[in-house]
Amino acid sequence: LSGAAPSYTNWNFTANGSTSPSDQYITTAFTDLAIDWIAGQSAPWLRWVAYTAPHSPFHLPPDNLHQQGDLPTDQASINADPLPYFLAMIESVDHEMGRLLRSLQPDVRANTVVVFLGDNGTPAQVIQAPYFQNHAKGTLYEGGVRVPLVIAGPGVGRMGEIEPALVNTSDLFTTLVELTGHSLPTYHDSRSLVPLLSAPDLTVRSCAYTEVLGTDGGHAIRDERY
Repeated sequence: LSGAAPSYTNWNFTANGSTSPSDQYITTAFTDLAIDWIAGQSAPWLRWVAYTAPHSPFHLPPDNLHQQGDLPTDQASINADPLPYFLAMIESVDHEMGRLLRSLQPDVRANTVVVFLGDNGTPAQVIQAPYFQNHAKGTLYEGGVRVPLVIAGPGVGRMGEIEPALVNTSDLFTTLVELTGHSLPTYHDSRSLVPLLSAPDLTVRSCAYTEVLGTDGGHAIRDERY
């Protein structure tokens, strides 16, 4: 599903080369698929659940998945004020992630590392302070490239803390390998974040690099100061 898709409740589902139309809210459908898949596993597993929300088109989720109120669903109303629809979609992800985690048996949940990661910054039409519209998704500014990263579960000795160290999405590769018990502190541009999970005030990389491709693209590097 992308910005060109017709609807969050009118999409094509492809599995094993077979495609069929679906009218189920796509965030709920992805959650159901993940729950069913995990329930069928008998060996250690890794499950990647790539939700499309929150992403345009900003369509209102079912009422039980958000608390933004009774919003009109016509496109003119969405265009006039897309923010509550965007927030409702975020709430729908929160709700369905909670349902997924609650579906795990207690012993499985206690032995499962959960990584939550955003893929890019917020779209300009719904970005909020302290970010500006011209510093949003698709730009090299903080609002375009800084994303949430939350890690919880076994091996995470710190709880409820915000870590200021510079990290990069590529660091998840070595981090996940190390969490399985195999030592891999570095691999190409991946630095294991495992030390940060137990102790503060550590540094795994001196700088963070990002790029935006295309005619208006560029490159950016930041360190702890700049």
